[in-house]
Amino acid sequence: MKDDALIGKASSEPICVVTLRLTRTVLMTSMAVVLAGCAISSKAEEPSREITPAAEMIPRAVLDAYVQRRWERRIDQWRTNPPAPGGTLFLGSSIIEEGPWADLFPNRKVINRGIGADTTKGVLLRLDDVIAIKPDQIFLYIGGNDFSRLANDPETAIDRLSQVVRRLRIALPETEIFVSTLLAREIKFAKNIREFNSLLKSKRWDNGVTIVDSYPLFARSDGSMDPKYSNDNIHLNGKAYRQWAKLIAQKLEAK
Repeated sequence: MKDDALIGKASSEPICVVTLRLTRTVLMTSMAVVLAGCAISSKAEEPSREITPAAEMIPRAVLDAYVQRRWERRIDQWRTNPPAPGGTLFLGSSIIEEGPWADLFPNRKVINRGIGADTTKGVLLRLDDVIAIKPDQIFLYIGGNDFSRLANDPETAIDRLSQVVRRLRIALPETEIFVSTLLAREIKFAKNIREFNSLLKSKRWDNGVTIVDSYPLFARSDGSMDPKYSNDNIHLNGKAYRQWAKLIAQKLEAK
């Protein structure tokens, strides 16, 4: 059928016939598209649970500015309202910041020093404020954002993490330090996380430093986060925090 016939030009047929023919053609084309889509969907494997983090849809410069200003606000808030010395201090990124640690450890004095999107570089810059608190114990979880925000390799992230631990050991020789392996997250970071964790566990650490292998708790065989424990492949739900707290408690109480 010629295109001019479809739009009712150069045709001796009544306009109603042309209209019906056009309608039928459009409907058949639409149905073909829908059926093709269904066929593709039926051949696909189980839909991926990978969710594009909202941060990846924000221009990098805008996101970096927001993260930096938020980091600065948190530091200012803590300096303005310092806690009493002692207690168990949780230090790290959003995984730490979002943790309901006071609820999970009701019999402990808990101090939360997590900042969303922080890196080993950011923690190094704010160590003086942590040292000033003189906590009895420090639980450290940091490094995952070194891959996503700084584009660092595992060796570089481990090197800066070692600097963090070294400074803490020198400044707080009586403080017990617990360093966690990284948890699983999006599949694209699986290789870096596994390598980071391997380096972390194989490194010789000073006395007073305990490695907590948290990675197996929520990781699937391909290295991604088990969706039972997260709704964005990164951050933990309540069930996950309860399970993680049991492992952490075993390590804290063993000292």
